[in-house]
Amino acid sequence: MKYLFLNHFAFENIDNSKQDEEILKIFNSLSYLLKNLKKFNHELIFDNKLSLFNFNSKSIHYYIKLMDDKDARVLLITKIQKPTPFCSDSFDKYYEDENIVLGDCVIDKTNISILENFLACAIFLKSPILTIKSICQSNYFLDNTIRIKCNDFTVTLDNFFLEDIEHLKNYLLENSDLKPLNYCKLKFQETNLNFSLIEDKYGFDSLNSNQIKEFLNAFMEFSKMTWEDIIKSDGLEYKQYNKPKKLKVLGWFRDAPYKNTDIYKFRITQKYRCFGYRKGNEFFILRFELDHKISDQG
Repeated sequence: MKYLFLNHFAFENIDNSKQDEEILKIFNSLSYLLKNLKKFNHELIFDNKLSLFNFNSKSIHYYIKLMDDKDARVLLITKIQKPTPFCSDSFDKYYEDENIVLGDCVIDKTNISILENFLACAIFLKSPILTIKSICQSNYFLDNTIRIKCNDFTVTLDNFFLEDIEHLKNYLLENSDLKPLNYCKLKFQETNLNFSLIEDKYGFDSLNSNQIKEFLNAFMEFSKMTWEDIIKSDGLEYKQYNKPKKLKVLGWFRDAPYKNTDIYKFRITQKYRCFGYRKGNEFFILRFELDHKISDQG
């Protein structure tokens, strides 16, 4: 499990001109993120002081109760009322009432000490920060990085914003240690590629690390193209796979469930191919081929 730390400094000195709808939107976005972080093998850590902050003289719990999604309300209330303790000396687990003390360290260009707060823990675990930009009144938390100066060293932490979920999502994907198939399911969701039907025997389990990179590069190219561009592309060579009718000829997809499905293939490299079928705007990937023997027959 890896960690992302919510920047509780962003909740200090909040602009009280914010409307209730704007604050409610923040908590809806936060609950959406909490629901999805486990897919990336990450957990969002809350400061245990967060429940004390107020918006427009109203408590955090007031706004959470206004949320329509009951599951989201429970998730946030549980997270705020029972925050995970900060840090431990085991690097990968948290223990109650433990903190990390790094000595004389401050946020760059400020006199704000990080003694025993979430930034000390983030440095210890080399974890990024999540800031809610729309309510943050401190300019030193509005950059993409947060610099921490200590007596003998300087540390730079990545700083992401709740308002830019896509940027954070890309970071999490590249730093999540996900298996290739799970990575693709998340990376290419809402694109023209669908990995829900891929067969394990002919999928990523059949590839080595270099081959995986080559397939991922091709998928990135494919996902950015329109279907008109895909069909015209000389590089992809997207075309129908003609299933051999003679049983003695090596072939795929002659039997159920794809017997009556038009199968297509496209080029990964000069030798490698990807097979599947198109439904609407999506290409459902079924199998990878590494030796071109099947492709040669159809």
